[in-house]
Amino acid sequence: MTVQAPSRAGLQELADEARRGTHSRMVQITHFEPDTQLIESLVWSGFGGGLVTAAIAMAQRIVPGFDPYRVKPHVTINHWNIRVYLHGEPALAPFDEVALGAVDNRILALSIGLAKLHWSYLHPLVVRGTRFGAIGFHSDAITPEQQTAMRSFAGKAEDALERIWE
Repeated sequence: MTVQAPSRAGLQELADEARRGTHSRMVQITHFEPDTQLIESLVWSGFGGGLVTAAIAMAQRIVPGFDPYRVKPHVTINHWNIRVYLHGEPALAPFDEVALGAVDNRILALSIGLAKLHWSYLHPLVVRGTRFGAIGFHSDAITPEQQTAMRSFAGKAEDALERIWE
């Protein structure tokens, strides 16, 4: 089933709020297309400066034209994505394992080393009974308290998608 992408402005506000509310370094909201089995990034929060921006600039020197929004990996790139997108289970895992296969290994190394992305919490998003995608929180560490807040923001993301998904 192909769907109309929801308003990115509303999702961007939610991702920004989720990043601030969970003290994550980056937050990503994705859409999963079951027909093609591809994962598309709809919005990212955390690119506005600092270590993440520096890592992206460096990545673009290594891989000219690199754009995180244009990365559309197949769901089977690693077992974490299969768990989240196909089985609908949340996952707390090392960032390098979650991102394995999605980007060039040199970009992955920059993300870990320069942007200090060490852990990820991915939570599937279900909208109107259908797996829509996921919200991912990426940071240097994730505490149990942060994980509780992340689950709460996943619920807010589902509620927002219910209202804006066409």
